[in-house]
Amino acid sequence: MSRGGRLLWLAVAIAVLLLPACRPRELTLQTEIDLKTILPPSLEAVDVQRLDPTTGLRPQWLVLYKYDVTERFSPIAGVVYRSDRGGKNQPPVIFPYPLRLPDRDYLGAENVSVRVADVLSAQPGTELVAENRNANEFLTEAAIFRWHDPFPDEVWRAHNLEERYYECMGFFRTDGEVIVEMDRVVVKKLAGDRSQLARFDEYQPDDRGSYLPDGVSLKAASRSWIGFAFGQTGDVLDSPYPEKIVLAFYNSLGGATENLRPFLSEEGQKLLPGLPGYGCDWPPSQVKQAIVHEITYFPGVESRAKEEEEQQSLVELKVQCLSKGGGIMPADAHVGWFLKREGGRWKMDKIYTR
Repeated sequence: MSRGGRLLWLAVAIAVLLLPACRPRELTLQTEIDLKTILPPSLEAVDVQRLDPTTGLRPQWLVLYKYDVTERFSPIAGVVYRSDRGGKNQPPVIFPYPLRLPDRDYLGAENVSVRVADVLSAQPGTELVAENRNANEFLTEAAIFRWHDPFPDEVWRAHNLEERYYECMGFFRTDGEVIVEMDRVVVKKLAGDRSQLARFDEYQPDDRGSYLPDGVSLKAASRSWIGFAFGQTGDVLDSPYPEKIVLAFYNSLGGATENLRPFLSEEGQKLLPGLPGYGCDWPPSQVKQAIVHEITYFPGVESRAKEEEEQQSLVELKVQCLSKGGGIMPADAHVGWFLKREGGRWKMDKIYTR
């Protein structure tokens, strides 16, 4: 081979070795999509979460983000990127599905998270439950979503948010606490008074599993009652608030009659065991439960007495009782209790009905 031929062969060999196609490439982390970085500048990502690893769902990613961002209060919304398009031998197509609430409301503004749970027996599979907790770790907002898809087998059907979407089946907000269970949600609303009482509203879904029959308005509560906002204290008899004594008394109905004696004054104990006129149609021994619907107290009555042992108070309530035999009072009874201080404690002394 001539000297010129050798040089030509050497140049071709070097060029082939330098071709990038001949060198294997290594994928790096830089090739992965960070869902936090794809949002526009007006939105601030809060969290990205996989929703499907242990539930058998189609691959999907939740992105929580702030909008209308301010220094102290920024509402939080959510969108789910769901892999629901693509054939068996085709790469998937991933679309965003917003978690929309009635009236374009927000999921929360403090500590929002989303869990996968089965909370609606009328709907197949699982639901998404979005929850917001306040600084005291109380659940103050809760929203329930179910995946709506009338064409589950048409994987190449055109993307249409009016056909496939996450439907809001219930949304609850309160200053107290929300409890979400299977086919049951209890909402606690703080009374904001001295005795830390609350109204409890219990909701049950309709036959379709929705708490929002018209898609916007929350259906009426199935039942309501007055209770202790943060639970009954260890020894409620030591409470300085007579309304707590009366509420605890009615909560104790259904147990042994003797359990009621500590709530009553020496004079009031003479009403046992029949306890006439206390608001139930049956003697205490036959009562299964007493449901207090309203309770009213009058601090002004207490302040008019000068001596502690002469202090008196008045508590009025509306109560509905259930018997152990299955009976239920058709309407609330209006009951009033006069209390007095006895042995340094409030005691239920005299009763009247109206």
